[in-house]
Amino acid sequence: MSLSIVTTHQNETVLDGYFPEMLNQTPSALLYQKTIGEALLEDKLFVVLGSDSGLILDYLSQISTSGQRFVVIDYPEVIEHIKNSRAEILSDSEHFRIELFSFEVFEFEQLYVEYQDYAIRNAIFLLSALVTLEAKGRYASIQKQYKELFSHFQIDRVDNHDFTHAFDQQLESVCDRPTPLSSIKQQLKGDVPGILLGGGPSLDLIIPWIKENQAKIWIFAASRICKRLQKEGITPDFIGVFDGQPLILEYSKEMYGFEKNSILITGEHPYRPLIRQWSGLKVYSRRRFPWAKGGEDNFISDGPTVTNALFGIAHYLGVSTLYLGGVDFCFSLDGACHESGSIERSNQQSDSAETTAINYRGEKVGTNIQLYDARNLFEAQFQRLHAGDRSLKAYNLNEGAAKIEGIGVQSIEEIVLLEDKFDVVSRFNDALNYTASSEALFLKQLSEEIKTHEAW
Repeated sequence: MSLSIVTTHQNETVLDGYFPEMLNQTPSALLYQKTIGEALLEDKLFVVLGSDSGLILDYLSQISTSGQRFVVIDYPEVIEHIKNSRAEILSDSEHFRIELFSFEVFEFEQLYVEYQDYAIRNAIFLLSALVTLEAKGRYASIQKQYKELFSHFQIDRVDNHDFTHAFDQQLESVCDRPTPLSSIKQQLKGDVPGILLGGGPSLDLIIPWIKENQAKIWIFAASRICKRLQKEGITPDFIGVFDGQPLILEYSKEMYGFEKNSILITGEHPYRPLIRQWSGLKVYSRRRFPWAKGGEDNFISDGPTVTNALFGIAHYLGVSTLYLGGVDFCFSLDGACHESGSIERSNQQSDSAETTAINYRGEKVGTNIQLYDARNLFEAQFQRLHAGDRSLKAYNLNEGAAKIEGIGVQSIEEIVLLEDKFDVVSRFNDALNYTASSEALFLKQLSEEIKTHEAW
């Protein structure tokens, strides 16, 4: 198709028939400031309907940040024009990450496949170019059509997709979750502090200190670092696993070496084979069933990571001082994103730095969308918990970790541990042990509750 390139009254080059009349009265940048604003939400994906002959790309490239993604949809002839006229913008993938699609081939389902992190976080938004907002000519029905398609996508792939899977797993594992965390609520209250161990690269730095002091501090560990702890001779008091994906079994299988000495904490929709094989004491957070049972008193853990959940759980159990080890929420300065004993490091796997964070030293460091999101949620959870309990204190043991407001940084040399902890398995055996008689009572209660919800 032969396209006619014209110049607006504001001296901007556009394609005849593919731009709105308003561009003749006002410069595009001023119009975009009104319709889009001078900044967009951080770390989101934006589907842009239309391109105003490419002018909207010029504006978005100026205000975009590294964690944002843009998918621009327009007619094939306009896409071709953009590729020819804006090669420099399209090649600047470090600061402006964009993909171009024609209306004919684009489907929202592609976003779930190619941008799953954004889809799962419900972090996808629609933007309309000025020509789409004007809704005339060939763009008359574009906005209405794609808003409807986007709505279906959100329901089918963002809301129902994850909910259905979690719902099924919650019911599948219901018989393997007999005891709620509320059974031992506030039972760690006292002067012994806790340490939360994640799989970040800074775990390597504190392993010797943990080995030396493990008798004087409650150890809450993510299941996936049990291989490293087993190798180092460190026994966690509590092991957390909240991932419902089958792959978590491969990453966490070494946790079974701690069955006699540790307590397993799961969420509400664990991968059933993983917790079914655990022969030791175990508890679950959140609700046993996917429906809200009135009066069920149990801790509702914050996500999306195991460390976020374990932090809230430690406080729920009564720990008032918590240290963070291997909880970095960012990569190290040399780009490492996992502790040295992890599967990822052994496979020489490294995550891409999709965005940045500021560490406690004030340095800008790379991180990815999941960690960035987790840091924000961790900060919000700490502030909420601290507002209800001013005695709660938390410190990160890595000055290279992403900074969290309200949580300071502390070196291990400054920590003084005085009191020995008790053995959690011995202390909580009566409350959590699953005997033949308790199993019979539990199954009877389950049957009665299920009957009340069968119709629903």
